[in-house]
Amino acid sequence: MANAIAPPEEVLMGAWNRPRGEVLEGWHVDLELPVVHAALLNTSQPAWSHPSATAYIPTLTFPSEMPAQSSLDYPEMKELFSRNLSWSRAMWKKDPEFFPMHYPGQRPEFLWIGCSDARVPETTIMGCQPGEIFVHRNVANTYHPHDDSINSVMMIALFNFKVKHIVVTGHTNCVGCNQALNVSKLPAVPASTSLQRFLAPTATLARSLWTEDGPPTLDLLVEENVVQQVKNLLASDIIAEDWRRRGVDGVTIHGWVYHLEDGTIRDLNISQGPPGSVPGKKTKNGDFF
Repeated sequence: MANAIAPPEEVLMGAWNRPRGEVLEGWHVDLELPVVHAALLNTSQPAWSHPSATAYIPTLTFPSEMPAQSSLDYPEMKELFSRNLSWSRAMWKKDPEFFPMHYPGQRPEFLWIGCSDARVPETTIMGCQPGEIFVHRNVANTYHPHDDSINSVMMIALFNFKVKHIVVTGHTNCVGCNQALNVSKLPAVPASTSLQRFLAPTATLARSLWTEDGPPTLDLLVEENVVQQVKNLLASDIIAEDWRRRGVDGVTIHGWVYHLEDGTIRDLNISQGPPGSVPGKKTKNGDFF
């Protein structure tokens, strides 16, 4: 496989009208699809140079490496590209301002910390549009204090976007929680895989929920896991810093469970904001919590 090296912009721009297989300034042109010109955008600019355009970018493989395959060689991936193009055209027709409005930036009010489960797409189940929810998803909607990935997302959400709410959302029939529950039924041994290490705190939580009647139900573990992640967030340095900086206007943390059975979300009533904050009260900026 070729290394994912970004070609210089001038090389990328010069590749569009070159025949496939030609070497351009040390880069191999592998243009699978015709350029999507901006007739859709009512402009003479080619789509790749238009800041609001959706276009196919040519794949450029460095000649010293073995040529990479195109995603379009795989029928299921080609179908996704086809769906993307259909969606893009439909959005342009429905709302010509949609892409121009989104291109300059984003200003979401919510950070969603959810599970990677494919059945829980936050924007879809909340009836929202792209740009309304900032997102971090991982196995079993987990917050690890030393996880640079989720901490980086939180820093951007809080320092750049000043989001008002962080929502930890678990869901019924969670594969990650079920895995942790199964591990809790076995003798404790040192974790040997990345998944075992990642789920170790959840497995420990599951063990703490055992009673004389046996292990907890999966539904109970899902709920208690959300509660624990909210506690972890409230104890984090990033949230403490946000509350110190923004005072009563700081972020509020919530815990929810999404029910796959009927598509509804249940609030666990564990929301907590900075000291002195009042739900529904206007902030210094005139917005509501």
